Amino acid sequence: MSPLVYLLVTIFYGAILWVLISSTFHQWLKYKQAEFVKNFPWITLEIKLPREITKSPAAMEAVLEAFQQGGGTFTWWDKYRKGNLLNWFSLEIASFGGDIHFYIRTHKKFKNIIESYIYSQYPGVEILEVQDYTETRRYDPKLDTIFGTHFVLGQEDYLPIRTYIDYGLDKDPKEEFKTDPMTPMLEFMGSLKGNQQVWYQVLIRSDKQIKWKDQAKDKVAEMMMRTPKAGKEEDAKLFTENKLTQGEKDTIRAIERSTTKNGFEVFIQAIYITPNEESDSTKIASFMGMLKPFGSPAFNSFSPQDDTSFLYPWQDKKDGRKLVYLKQKAFKRFVLRSFGEYWDVVDSFSISYEINSRIDKFLKHGYKYFKAKSSKSSFILNTEELATLYHFPGKVFGTPTFKRIQSTKSEAPSNLPI
Repeated sequence: MSPLVYLLVTIFYGAILWVLISSTFHQWLKYKQAEFVKNFPWITLEIKLPREITKSPAAMEAVLEAFQQGGGTFTWWDKYRKGNLLNWFSLEIASFGGDIHFYIRTHKKFKNIIESYIYSQYPGVEILEVQDYTETRRYDPKLDTIFGTHFVLGQEDYLPIRTYIDYGLDKDPKEEFKTDPMTPMLEFMGSLKGNQQVWYQVLIRSDKQIKWKDQAKDKVAEMMMRTPKAGKEEDAKLFTENKLTQGEKDTIRAIERSTTKNGFEVFIQAIYITPNEESDSTKIASFMGMLKPFGSPAFNSFSPQDDTSFLYPWQDKKDGRKLVYLKQKAFKRFVLRSFGEYWDVVDSFSISYEINSRIDKFLKHGYKYFKAKSSKSSFILNTEELATLYHFPGKVFGTPTFKRIQSTKSEAPSNLPI
């Protein structure tokens, strides 16, 4: 055998061996990660609100700093031997027939620090460790109607959504002058009747890569036509000489303000579930538009993605079995609080279903299917944006079904760590 042939044979068998080893390791790691997700020591904290909350969402922005927790993957042993994943949290709002509750789902070791941050900003609230509300509800395809979706950003992560500062809530205005973007969503959730339920989750984990900030700086430089040596004087000249439109100026200010704050990787999902006899199709439109008040044509906005429905009959030809699968998947993902790609390690996804789904998408989109970019399910939001999406409302939200506690606490418990 010539040296060249020997080399080629060695490379061929080496490649096969590498594929086998890497595939085996990938499957083993996926198993360990699935084990980690399923055994994650969650606890559920319910936050009961007092009759009056006079603070703006800036208070919630301060609370969110408690969730800047890394951990779990400090060493290669943690990541590849134990299958550990980054710590993540879930900020939740649930409506049970119009009765609205605020929850935070967390690893039990972070309970004290989260409570101390909340009490420091909202001394009148009451925090209770409660049973996970999803454990009291099960989905039966024959008895229940379910509609689930997750929300994604329409544009690049560095373009901000419309925040509480844009609504003027950073100035702590009087209740009669407040316009809280969360109010329409809460009003919809408060309008549910009987056994209708809506669950809303904002899953977050600390963003350690900070790539979006670099992208934001590049975008601002592009808009301001900066040269590598451009300085503050040239930037100021662009503004003063009106070489930028007012809209461009507003966009630049918003982007630069956004980059001054800490970021989180975020995954947002929601579910509407009700017994078949109480199903109300008019609620679906409101459900799908829950996050519209947070969007702006000038900046960024949310849109639902991968909801539990099909547009064409050929997408589900086998007696609705695919649709049932989609609904069961959405429900299970919600119960597990699976964060983006974390779902992939616990989903019993079949190869045949994956192939069928790709064929369905091709039939739906035609040649555009090959040009379409795969959209991310998770994205980056900073603390200001997150505080806009999830905060404790004041009296501006006055739905009768929303229960507040009768008395307020004068100060936080003294035994909480700071």
